[in-house]
Amino acid sequence: MKRTLTSLVLLLLLAGAKKAAAPPPPVGVTVTRSGNAEVVRAVLPGYLEEVELPRQADGKLDVVLLLNEKEPDPEDLRRRERDGDRSADPEDADKAPRSLHRLDLAGQGALRPLLQEVPPGTLGALDLDGDGAEEVLLSTKDGLRSLGPAHKPSAPRTVLDLSGDLSFPSRWRNEEMPGVLAGGLGKARVYLPNGNGLAPSVERELPSRATRERWGIRLTSPRVRTVRGDSQLLAAGPEAEGKQRLRSLLIGADSTTAIWSILPSPEEVDTAWYVKIDGMPSLIVTSTAADKIGIFDSKRLRVFPLVADRASAGRRPVLATQTTSHRWLPVDPVVMDLDRDGKDDLVVLQLDGMGGGEVIAETFFGRGDGRFETPGRRQKWDLETRDWCYGKDLTGDGIADLALADRWRLLVFPGTKDPRRALLERKPLEIPLNLGKGEDGGARSLRIADLDADGRNEAVLTGSVATGGAVVVVVRFR
Repeated sequence: MKRTLTSLVLLLLLAGAKKAAAPPPPVGVTVTRSGNAEVVRAVLPGYLEEVELPRQADGKLDVVLLLNEKEPDPEDLRRRERDGDRSADPEDADKAPRSLHRLDLAGQGALRPLLQEVPPGTLGALDLDGDGAEEVLLSTKDGLRSLGPAHKPSAPRTVLDLSGDLSFPSRWRNEEMPGVLAGGLGKARVYLPNGNGLAPSVERELPSRATRERWGIRLTSPRVRTVRGDSQLLAAGPEAEGKQRLRSLLIGADSTTAIWSILPSPEEVDTAWYVKIDGMPSLIVTSTAADKIGIFDSKRLRVFPLVADRASAGRRPVLATQTTSHRWLPVDPVVMDLDRDGKDDLVVLQLDGMGGGEVIAETFFGRGDGRFETPGRRQKWDLETRDWCYGKDLTGDGIADLALADRWRLLVFPGTKDPRRALLERKPLEIPLNLGKGEDGGARSLRIADLDADGRNEAVLTGSVATGGAVVVVVRFR
């Protein structure tokens, strides 16, 4: 009887004990093949904070990584992601050393250390001296610094003694601009490379708005950004005036123009994009109802031409449609000429389901005057994704593909030759990322770029392996 009780106790203890954690994989680079794809997996010697893809003089792109030896606070990461905070942590509670590394993709690949003791900040890239090689930029709470080109890194050198709302070129963040944009209260300034650093080029006045807070009066100016498709043109806003009017400022080299847009109903803007459509500046927004709160409401999508009128009455949207993405899910509009008829088309990537269990691509074909044919044409796939990229060719046929990252795979849906029949093929190419299996880990973000300047794009993914350890994965199609 005593032996039986002892056995039962041991069984209960074994059943309740946690499974011993598997050891993390060794730091280093491994190369495997999956079909016609080569998968380069780099397990990093630290936690990944920032990625940038600076251009070399020969047109190739480097993969530069800012690593932290200490694991970041998950709550702080969620806060920064929610608030869109791209700056360094103002508390700077994490004092662990940071270092800059380069992922060398030649041969079997290798991780190359570039700099030690790098301050916290946000990475970007810009050719400051005109030699064709972009220098790695680091925006810190004390200003903008250059770390030199990836092939010849240097100690941090201040190139702009400004902090706050800075925008500068970054392939990883999909921000294209010829220089650095500094927004602030009442002013916007553009700084351009001058051979060794940055010099002021354009300065424009911005309107200021006062709002009452519990602690006093808050003064703000609208956010300034470049217009996609025209990096020389800036736009500020949109600012809501009431529940249906939006004001945008178009900032050119010689003048600033205020333009009004009218929402179809009382709505609150969720996200805004300034783009060129058929050569004309346009505003795309997603919105939700302003006069009632619907927890499960889906986002609305509006497209406005940014055309000034003397009466300031405002223009109504040329496209007003409903997406399937709930207010907590993303929507991604992409403008491009799909059928090569010289008219810009619009592809709207969106999700459906409470947790985004369905991916939907909706296509609106252009009429050539900034307007679109309706209704749109939808394709839907029952799968979950952590990130996506549409608009670049991965399969080598010159047609835009859709790349999706789930936890353990890269899925590539090839574009068809007849997008009016179907935008994408139904069956994807599936490439395992070799990140293990389990409750933890998996891919988190995805970017597409031509790293080796051979005319074909690669996929760059970040995440972690299931047993622990930050990882960067590059998928190259052969």
